[in-house]
Amino acid sequence: MDEFSNDHFLVKAIEGRLDKYLGSYHYTSICVTLYGVTKENFQQNFCLNFSQNIAGLIQFFGEDKIKTFFTDQLSAGKGNYDEAQFFRALSEISILRFWRQRSKSGDYEPKTNGKKNPEARFRCTNGVTVDIEVKTPGFHDFDGLKGIVLPLVLLNDKGRDDFSSYCSSHSINGIMPRIGKLKDFLNSAAEKFENVDHVTHMNILYINWTFSEIMESGFEEAFSLLAHPINGILEHKDIGLSIGVHEEVYEKITAVIVYTELVSSLMFGDFRQIFLSRMSDGGRRYGIIGMHNCDNLYEITGMNPYALQPTPIIVYLAKEPKHFDKLIQIIGENMLQSDVD
Repeated sequence: MDEFSNDHFLVKAIEGRLDKYLGSYHYTSICVTLYGVTKENFQQNFCLNFSQNIAGLIQFFGEDKIKTFFTDQLSAGKGNYDEAQFFRALSEISILRFWRQRSKSGDYEPKTNGKKNPEARFRCTNGVTVDIEVKTPGFHDFDGLKGIVLPLVLLNDKGRDDFSSYCSSHSINGIMPRIGKLKDFLNSAAEKFENVDHVTHMNILYINWTFSEIMESGFEEAFSLLAHPINGILEHKDIGLSIGVHEEVYEKITAVIVYTELVSSLMFGDFRQIFLSRMSDGGRRYGIIGMHNCDNLYEITGMNPYALQPTPIIVYLAKEPKHFDKLIQIIGENMLQSDVD
């Protein structure tokens, strides 16, 4: 770690001076009290669990592979430290740990599709082979809610213009959903995955949407854009193709999982923590969109693609509630429609 920045998350945690970090406001705002997490015990427990997780990955994948991961990805730019890059690497570690515990062997960055490769391949104890890709958007950090209003579905041209005009004229911080990030993630994953039968061999994409401006339910932005029954881009292939999603996405990817992480998940480096806590409205902190072989996904992932789960059309955090009905009307009347419905 000699080449790591002095401002690196891990360096500061080891030295007991970790204070503010990417998503710290988010994590503390939705912190569950199950473990009594404090600034002090978070740093100690993070370092202990991080060390144990790295040791486990070395044992499973081999020291050379994890040493390269440590120096190239976890270093997060070394002297040009980028904390978003470090958190992308942390997301990968927690997912790799989850699958390592369900597998008898695996390969880190297997050469599966020319020069591009997924994060890892796992040969599970039940005989199924699973290739994994993990994506984490580089959202900008923030120190509090920004009073934003965000559609969670795709709008037609008129809808986007009307929504933006209304927000602008009423001093509302209206932003459009980040569909471009999702499209890029899907296409990138499909380029790395090889063609599989989705029965004995599956391709699963994880998307950690934790660091958006929305707190505990942030993943619902990605989930609705992917799975909304009217114009979710994985539910309606023609809409996805029209915005630039590649054909191979629908052929190669077995399932897409989006989630919002907890401070306990971060502290333990354990993806299973998101199963233990519900949101304030009782909802889950993740969503799974099955694209192939849905009947067997629960056994493989621990997540039920058939579970009833809402796909909301708006996040409304503006101070004035009086604009809610009008914005809902604009969205409802201008949702992008599928040509095949």
